[in-house]
Amino acid sequence: MCSIESNPYIDRLQAFQDMAHSPSLTANCQDVVDAFHRDAQAYEAILAAFTETGYGLTLRNDTTNQWTVILEDMSEPGRFRHQTFDQRGFFGHHTMDSIEEVIEDAIDLGYRTVDNGRLEELCMTEEWAEGSRVGALIQQLNSGQINWNQFASQSSPTP
Repeated sequence: MCSIESNPYIDRLQAFQDMAHSPSLTANCQDVVDAFHRDAQAYEAILAAFTETGYGLTLRNDTTNQWTVILEDMSEPGRFRHQTFDQRGFFGHHTMDSIEEVIEDAIDLGYRTVDNGRLEELCMTEEWAEGSRVGALIQQLNSGQINWNQFASQSSPTP
């Protein structure tokens, strides 16, 4: 399904080291070097997990309570996306030309840990249902199907 011809984070590390021109400068920036290594390991692990699992692979953001799921892009055939969500539902997506680009983008945004099954757990909660209800209202507002007053009167939480 996917192959790791090159690791973009190893490439970034090499470019950083080439730019630094000095081992002592690189040593003073150990946190940057460590971040490149962390992301390189995450890239390889996620690519391997995607090769095994395929579409639907879910990643957790290491610093927030957010996740992203890797999918084929249905609105742009031949492209791929990662769809971001939290406990209230979906809130965005990023579309790319390759799975490798999707994985790289997800890592750059902090999604580094495989967390399959989280979407299935969250979508069964009342908080997800309420978030989905409000999300549908936002779509209606944005498409002109309802006006601001209608949105405001319907968007408060259901009892």
